[in-house]
Amino acid sequence: MTGLAIAVLICLPLVHCCTSGELQLVNGDVPEQGRVEICINGTWGTVCDDHWNHSNAQVVCRQLGYLNAGTPDQGRVEICINGTWGTVCDDDWNHSNAQVVCRQLGYLNAVPEYYSRAYFGAGTGKIFLDDVRCAGNESSLLECMHNPIGSHNCDHSKDVGVSCINCTHGELRLVNGSTPVEGRVEICITYMWGTVCDDLWTNVNAEVVCTQLGYPTTGAVYRHMAYFGEGRGTIYLDDVKCNGSESSLLSCSHLSSDDHSVDCYHHEDVGVICNDIDVSCNETVCSTKLDNAVWREMSDSGPVKLPIKWMALESIHDGVFSEKSDVWSYGVLCWEVFSLGKTPYPGLDPSGLVELLDNGGRLQPPQNGASSQEIYALMVSCWHESSSNRPLFSELVESVNLLVKPLAGYLDFSDII
Repeated sequence: MTGLAIAVLICLPLVHCCTSGELQLVNGDVPEQGRVEICINGTWGTVCDDHWNHSNAQVVCRQLGYLNAGTPDQGRVEICINGTWGTVCDDDWNHSNAQVVCRQLGYLNAVPEYYSRAYFGAGTGKIFLDDVRCAGNESSLLECMHNPIGSHNCDHSKDVGVSCINCTHGELRLVNGSTPVEGRVEICITYMWGTVCDDLWTNVNAEVVCTQLGYPTTGAVYRHMAYFGEGRGTIYLDDVKCNGSESSLLSCSHLSSDDHSVDCYHHEDVGVICNDIDVSCNETVCSTKLDNAVWREMSDSGPVKLPIKWMALESIHDGVFSEKSDVWSYGVLCWEVFSLGKTPYPGLDPSGLVELLDNGGRLQPPQNGASSQEIYALMVSCWHESSSNRPLFSELVESVNLLVKPLAGYLDFSDII
């Protein structure tokens, strides 16, 4: 063998030198889906999914050049004419036009916005509508004034887009209540409204809801078992546990529908009643609302004040006034009589009084010989937390007559002029 020449070929992988901030989608079935990877200092790495939502995904898609990607409630407007889809020119567009588009698509409570100059990407094919002018009350875009179909003086660089986003991520609302400060709790997740399960709920959770909505939290209470009716759609949160310091419900510990851990049905939709009576201002309660009929009658006369020290719990928290709430007030009146005119709850401001009552505290027995254990027990029966367990006025009259008769001499004021 005269010689053997051996050629060694070393094949090096083709390395793509990335730039910081560059994105790629990996391991998807098609190029426009996959695991998100980002380049930092020439090296590819992944991105954690904590707090991700559709807004994040939209930014990724836009950066990768997928301009038409987004959420179902926003994008380039296309209209079907005779079985063919085409675009709409942005000439003369305004919010009324966008409102009609959102209404036609079923987004009745949306805050419409429009985008010109092919913001969501240029379409292809026909441009069907131009110079669209809507009044805002039309049910479909074709009912608005417009040039004859297919007549236009624009190209696809002027395709109009519309956003019909109903809500922002984490936003709350109260639905189906008799006043704005009560109702079924609904939360917006990725631009869609859904409900919250009542499992593990406490009044602390209710306070966080009221805080997020901007309502007073003193006396905030929750209602379980779809008290305000069953909702529809996704149940987004379950096992919500707040400590009271959170500014939003999403900040509380919870299970979410994203990890398929919500085990709940709409008959468990939670509701909340926020106390709209401000008990912090003075000895009477400054109120922004009363029971509906009372408020309509009195609100025109200026700020409304309520006698907090004589009010039942359901009147303070829920604005409920009834014969049984009058029984509570009667019990306080009896206390005043048998304490010989002392002020009830001495030393307590309204906020402290509400806290005392919520924790089961009540007026202490009058410290004089005018009262008795039986009379005080009668007072306490008027202050039962559940109004159904309080006595009727007819029962009170009978009991008071029996108890007061032995004290007739002591309580004889006939000689007072």
